[in-house]
Amino acid sequence: MRKTLFLSVLMAAAFTPSAQATELTAFALMPANTFAIGPTSGQFAGTGAGGNTLPLQHKQPVQGISAILRGPTHDSFYIMSDNGFGAKTNSADTILRVYAVKPEFKTWDGSAVTGSGEVKPVNFVTGSVLSSFDKTSFINLRDPASVIGFTTVAEQTTYPNGTNDIAVAKSIKNRHLLTGADLDVESFRKDKNGHFWFGDEFGPFLVETNKTGKVLRAEIHTPNIVPTGSTATGDEVMSPQNPYLGTNTANLGQSRGYEGMAINPAGNKLYTLLEGTVVGDDAINSTVSKNLRINEFDIKTRQFTGNNWVYVLENDGTNIGDMTAINEHQFFSVRTQWNNSD
Repeated sequence: MRKTLFLSVLMAAAFTPSAQATELTAFALMPANTFAIGPTSGQFAGTGAGGNTLPLQHKQPVQGISAILRGPTHDSFYIMSDNGFGAKTNSADTILRVYAVKPEFKTWDGSAVTGSGEVKPVNFVTGSVLSSFDKTSFINLRDPASVIGFTTVAEQTTYPNGTNDIAVAKSIKNRHLLTGADLDVESFRKDKNGHFWFGDEFGPFLVETNKTGKVLRAEIHTPNIVPTGSTATGDEVMSPQNPYLGTNTANLGQSRGYEGMAINPAGNKLYTLLEGTVVGDDAINSTVSKNLRINEFDIKTRQFTGNNWVYVLENDGTNIGDMTAINEHQFFSVRTQWNNSD
């Protein structure tokens, strides 16, 4: 629900750039109980709550929306679900997907309320409205050539969650689909070549796919480009969930990788924003310890350029939810702040 409301407000703000203050001008709601076709999910996420029984037999949850892009038509959007049920340990049966939707915004035209306020599934390529989230409404992230460097769920006999006694679904194995135990994708962008780039929190990694979700090459690791004033050490930024951690010491909090990611208007550079502070970066500012790195990534060379910046959070801030490039040198970001009532 929080994420659904956030998307509605963000869309409204984007549609009213000249407003002096953010004003909600349109609203559309996707119910939490929105599902798409797919193998059974939620087998490792408990028994369910609020009248919802788990597992979800022969279906996948659409909700858990973490990022949004313009869709195939002017009034549609691509929405990216995150890793599933909130953790690496309970999401091995949840497929990583991007859906296409058309919000029929409910709004006030000055004399009456117009629009249904519903979010409709649409064809991923054409944008035509569908009656349900069928196989034409989404793309699956998949690795048929096994270019990802670590062992994915699709390459295992049983799911790596729970007691390891449930066989991986045939559709996941046969199509080499990626799941929420492989990557925790929280951001994505489309480059000038039409390729999608996904920002992951487990590594953190960058993952490049074609327009159909096929992974094109090995995941890109995050080098430890140390900002001025930081005492950070190590060659790479790694979370405790990084599959290559081994005997290394994690220098980033769990699931604190690429929460936000912007792309420049030219479509050739990404700007990756960490959700958490790298160990040692708290020394950058003597009064504020929440310093978040922004690294520049060159899409053509597929390498980090070495240019980086630090986003300083206020003391009551927790993280940045998203980041969008306005032009070649300015960004719009959404700060998240929780209180005890959330």
